[in-house]
Amino acid sequence: MTRFATRFFLFGDNVIQGDIVMKTKQYVFACIMCALAITSCVSTKETYGRAGSDNKTLIYQLTWDGNNVKGSLFVNEFLIAGLSGAQGFGTAPLNVLLVGDNEVRVELKKADTSKASHFKFGVSQFIHGDVAATTDRGNLLSVEKKDNDFSGSKNVKISRKFTSSLNFNSRFIGTETVKEKEVIDYAKKIYGLVKKKDAAGLEKEFAVKIEDYTKAFPVHTYGEFKSSLLSELLEGSLEKVNPGRLRAKKTGPGGNTWHVVEGDKELIRKKSSGSSSISEMTIYIGVVNGALKVIR
Repeated sequence: MTRFATRFFLFGDNVIQGDIVMKTKQYVFACIMCALAITSCVSTKETYGRAGSDNKTLIYQLTWDGNNVKGSLFVNEFLIAGLSGAQGFGTAPLNVLLVGDNEVRVELKKADTSKASHFKFGVSQFIHGDVAATTDRGNLLSVEKKDNDFSGSKNVKISRKFTSSLNFNSRFIGTETVKEKEVIDYAKKIYGLVKKKDAAGLEKEFAVKIEDYTKAFPVHTYGEFKSSLLSELLEGSLEKVNPGRLRAKKTGPGGNTWHVVEGDKELIRKKSSGSSSISEMTIYIGVVNGALKVIR
């Protein structure tokens, strides 16, 4: 049995579980449910992440485990993981992506038709500090597909729904009238602020995101999230981008959120001093009060 606590990953697209690394799309301020024997204090402030008389923070967690499958795993049309065929498992927090009535969608096929395949995933709801076995299946939903479900080159499509007390749907409904060029121009502005290390400008453009993460994970304050974000944005060496290759892709519920990329790379890529590895930050843009903002 393991006591779960929260840990913050600001950059990076690898979820590490045991000795296995899976390539995934991570979110800035992703509050990962880690197997750490740690507890932390819970404030008494009533916010989105509270439920019940215990007044504690709810954590919604997705876990998955697969072998010899390739495809994609989505929650509310946000890409959570790209599966490439290797054996692996991973976990991701969902709080800031939830819209009340939620959907997990998976598209899979065998990576090697001569070998056996399997895949399972689940969604669980925990209270911050809960004790749970790492082998537990989802307590909100659980799905498993075995080898006979992947016959030949058959594509396997799975869709399951679950409800949550957290609901950020209003953040994902405001971009229908925005053109791709406007979004790309705004993304260039964000890149410029990072390049200039403009802390005040970055705080202004990321304010919605910081506010929502504070609501989703209220064991941490706005100031803590802001400090962590700015620290990661301002430190390290920013990789160059080719403005002509930037594209804005619609994603999220109803396709009303924009994900800006350079080819198959994220807009913001940084190299830490003394390291050759490059970390990426996923940037999701939406319209808030009539203006483009970084929302996730």
